[in-house]
Amino acid sequence: MKRVLLGMCALTILAIPVQAQAQEGTYVRAFFGATFGNQGGGAVGAGVGIKATSKVQITGEFGLLSNVIPKSVADAVDQEAAVQADLIAVGGKASSDSSAKAQYGLVGFRSTVRHISNGTFFVEVGAGVAHVTSKITAEWRNLSAQGRLEGLVTTPFTNGTPETKPMAALGGGLALPLGKSSAIEMAYRFATIMTTGTKINTSKVYGAVRVGF
Repeated sequence: MKRVLLGMCALTILAIPVQAQAQEGTYVRAFFGATFGNQGGGAVGAGVGIKATSKVQITGEFGLLSNVIPKSVADAVDQEAAVQADLIAVGGKASSDSSAKAQYGLVGFRSTVRHISNGTFFVEVGAGVAHVTSKITAEWRNLSAQGRLEGLVTTPFTNGTPETKPMAALGGGLALPLGKSSAIEMAYRFATIMTTGTKINTSKVYGAVRVGF
């Protein structure tokens, strides 16, 4: 994944005919990307940056992570479904699926750390809250019957949701200007959500388009 991101950055620098340095003032932006480190899913959102100094912006952001359920929780759901299926019918087989989405809001800071050619490297840090909901689907079956298992399959994580918990994030990336007041971004972020039972630790790669004022 790191090699792919480095390759994308290099190709973009060579391919885009930039005319101005990425703006370091006030901006709005929209982003999309993908999460990994857990079950994996999509990420979308929007944000704003307000100029504080020549190289620092105060940032605000809201977004959605479509599936960030920890792998250990997903494995526990599968195991519990198998146990319950065997209790209901000896030799019964279970099938299950679990997911968790997070709607969040963050405030923080972004700082320019280096200019290279027409690009700008930045780091960012944020804190806020995330509203996490989870979903389980499970069923059992044997040669003669089948049934649902959702009510019997529980974990501390899924029992605790829906819930709203603190969230913190740290990341950085590269901004490349498209014009005098617009830019594209390619970035990475690590985030943690302090959910009950098992906290969510997730990584995100994303691209964004921003417009400055």
